[in-house]
Amino acid sequence: MEKLQLKKKLEKRFLHGHDWVFSNELEAGFKHLESGSLAEVFDSQGRFAAVGFVNPNSLISFRALSRHQEPITKEFLKKKLESAIHLRKRLIKTSDSFRLVYAESDGLPGLLVDQYNDVLSVQINAAGMEVFKDDIVSLLDELVQPKAIVLRNDHYHRKLEQLPEEQGMAKGSEEDAKTMMQEHGLFYEVDVLSGQKTGLYLDQRDNRFWFRNLIEPNSRVFDGFCNEGGFALNAKKAGAGEVIAADIAEHVLERARANAQRNNLEVDFRKIDLMKSNLDISELGTFDVVNLDPPNFTRNRKTVPVALQGYTKMHRLGMQLLKPDGFLVTASCSHHIMEDAFIDTVRKAAYKEGRTLKMIFKSTHAADHPIHPNMPETEYLKLFAFQVG
Repeated sequence: MEKLQLKKKLEKRFLHGHDWVFSNELEAGFKHLESGSLAEVFDSQGRFAAVGFVNPNSLISFRALSRHQEPITKEFLKKKLESAIHLRKRLIKTSDSFRLVYAESDGLPGLLVDQYNDVLSVQINAAGMEVFKDDIVSLLDELVQPKAIVLRNDHYHRKLEQLPEEQGMAKGSEEDAKTMMQEHGLFYEVDVLSGQKTGLYLDQRDNRFWFRNLIEPNSRVFDGFCNEGGFALNAKKAGAGEVIAADIAEHVLERARANAQRNNLEVDFRKIDLMKSNLDISELGTFDVVNLDPPNFTRNRKTVPVALQGYTKMHRLGMQLLKPDGFLVTASCSHHIMEDAFIDTVRKAAYKEGRTLKMIFKSTHAADHPIHPNMPETEYLKLFAFQVG
């Protein structure tokens, strides 16, 4: 097995528990290695530090699999998967759908697996994990025994690893990729092959249920960037009166309408580009509760300033729709957007709209997306609720 060495002045972060080594943190001599191959990393004093995947073509040149000198085999992967599956069985009691494997947080860098009832969605974002793709699919089939396994390898992160983007079925037919999932007493039809991201956004599961706490009987609710209707349906389930939900994508709205009908809930789904310049929202009226759960505004640090301007604009829109002392719920799913900076966009919006703020709730993703304490990249979702005077 190839041996890599950390640079003395740049090794502290990795030695203290972060599982990535960047190209500038390694001594020269690794560029010839095959992408995705296994290697051992040693510290500047020659002491073993970790075994993992190497990718000389990526900024993240090494991803740790183990801090022990042990063989990385199919049996190793099986133990990691069994541990991840066991944890979810302990954590998730109110849904048949959850994130089964969360990459570095479960010791399987670059691997995301979501379970939607009897269908698995598998996303591989690291060259090393791609090498083990067949083993991973085989093990998931053995351990979970799903109806279908969908490969959702269509994320932009694969480009960073110089991997091709692809979607397809590893088990079952395209029709098998459609399933019915249950979450907090609501039912959703999910098309795991063609749905957004890897399907319904499972990271917001617990936040969707908490959202019910804000709903009083017959209250008026607006759900912006509604995707397949999760927050809107929870509002209606909690007793809201009129619920208006908006998204820019008609095919998403069609699924949302089907979900509402499936649960015998009445929601007014509308196609609206909420980030459109000079958007006229006057005909919508005002609401007791406004939820804003937009897609990722930025994929890198360079575009953070533009993203923050977008969030400020979005929050001004939300406040324009809110009655006095109404509730604004807002989220960001980008780890590049820091919590303080995101909250500052709410402050700026409130100042420009002449409103006051009272934060009443803050949250992150659900427990099936465990946070790696030494890797801030694993904590990406930020959700806040404010009473807006």
